[in-house]
Amino acid sequence: MVTTEVSRVMALVEAIDQASPLLEFGELALELCEGQQLSNEELEELQANCDNVRIERSAEGVLRVGGQSGWLSDQLEDRLRDAIKAWIATDGHGMSFGSGAGAYLPNTSALTPDLSWRPAEQLPPAGDMAAWQLPQYGAAPFVVEVQSRNQSVPYLRRKMTEWIEAGVQLGWLIIPLHKQVEIYRPDRPPEVLVDPETLSGEDVMPGLVISMSDVWI
Repeated sequence: MVTTEVSRVMALVEAIDQASPLLEFGELALELCEGQQLSNEELEELQANCDNVRIERSAEGVLRVGGQSGWLSDQLEDRLRDAIKAWIATDGHGMSFGSGAGAYLPNTSALTPDLSWRPAEQLPPAGDMAAWQLPQYGAAPFVVEVQSRNQSVPYLRRKMTEWIEAGVQLGWLIIPLHKQVEIYRPDRPPEVLVDPETLSGEDVMPGLVISMSDVWI
């Protein structure tokens, strides 16, 4: 059964979901009372009942509620994932995931990238449907965040830093309106590229090279 605290948050999230134009002005941060942060199970129940929004949890227990990403970022995510799927089918291995595949991180946060890739050794056995339905614990080696109309760049930069601290080996933050890509790697400052011709999977995904002319709109 959902607790009183979760019911209060759920009612607020559902109200914002129904008034979706409000989320075009930014994501909503919900800070629960001290000691009332949601457990993983409660967070999953909340998300299941609010399937038109995306809910993440910070290490401090703050919930961030975001609306639909919008046409531009959605198209870029699809094109990037198509390129990664093509690499998987030829030179690569593993599997790519969209924004439906979040992860519980060691610092107790629960984050969802727009796109991620995991190698075969991090995937459940083929055919084990019960294992495939379990949550993912730990960060994928590769994640992508694409700025949507309701997300601020400073927030996404903090999120990328959190991904790297959690174990991500290569991360791309894509800012579509400026055709800008920020590349995040462990123990290095972000590399900023403006309208790059290609993006590489480097040593994390050897052989992956994406022509950005096929991605930008």
